[in-house]
Amino acid sequence: MNTLLSRLREMAHLRQAEKSGPGRLLDMIPDIDGLAVRIAEPSDEMLPLSQEHGQIILAHMAQNARAHGAGELTLSFTQNRLRICDDGEGVSEGDLPRLTDPFFTTRREEGGTGMGLAIVTALLEGYGATLTAIAAPQENGQGAIFDIQFAENPPN
Repeated sequence: MNTLLSRLREMAHLRQAEKSGPGRLLDMIPDIDGLAVRIAEPSDEMLPLSQEHGQIILAHMAQNARAHGAGELTLSFTQNRLRICDDGEGVSEGDLPRLTDPFFTTRREEGGTGMGLAIVTALLEGYGATLTAIAAPQENGQGAIFDIQFAENPPN
């Protein structure tokens, strides 16, 4: 219960946080034990969000990937879209519509709260950005794929 309350407070705080940016993608890379995080084409890409918020978003995404068996997370930023791919279990087609709903989790038995992607979504809303999960066939060795689409003209 304490974990859930903490996550709810975090989400409420992030919704009210001042938005700024841009921030360097390279400075947002999380450090998660057992997970290699790499940028597909290493560069000095700037994302239209603050470094702090980028770190929070990518930390949640990386923790989620690791919890679902990923050993590698790959980031690529082109045409105002950040693609986040991992080599974990992937996302089932049936779970796609509910992934960002608060309290929806496929890992309740392991302690999942269902708040990670809800927090990411709440934070991205302040930047006029959206998070979309894409189901990928597991046969190709690809795990989960998420796209963050940033608005051409983000809100102030």
